[in-house]
Amino acid sequence: MVDKAVLKNIPLFKNLDNKELDVIAKIVKEEAYPSEEIIFSENMQGGRLFIIKKGTVKISKTLREGERQNLNILKENEFFGECSFIDSRPHSATAETLKNTDLFIIEKSDFDKLEETNPMCGYKVLRTLTLTINGILRQMDEKFIDMVKYVWEYGSKS
Repeated sequence: MVDKAVLKNIPLFKNLDNKELDVIAKIVKEEAYPSEEIIFSENMQGGRLFIIKKGTVKISKTLREGERQNLNILKENEFFGECSFIDSRPHSATAETLKNTDLFIIEKSDFDKLEETNPMCGYKVLRTLTLTINGILRQMDEKFIDMVKYVWEYGSKS
């Protein structure tokens, strides 16, 4: 079982009380990955939520031309794999370690059981997960608008 004191410092679990942290600690697993290891590939079936305990993970996407485009570099206490965790669809990107990395992992099946037995705990985790994803989407919207403005401005000068 994972130490709940460690989990308490992870933003995803910030709204949980001690009893709820005990519940989460029972379903969280730990795995270690060496440097430059693929954790999951694009289009691979998902069903796990990953939280970085220690290390760095690169998220990338394969373009039509076959090149890989880096989307994000994640560090300690950040999570990934959330879309497949939520909707049970294949991963939309590839996750790869950049150095030796220790991960906390929650299996979707374990989380589903937790939601049945402790719905408030499940709700709190999903709410924090959703708010974090919402913040990421808002940042992406702003970057997209900036890019459109730049293209519009540059295109009008040609």
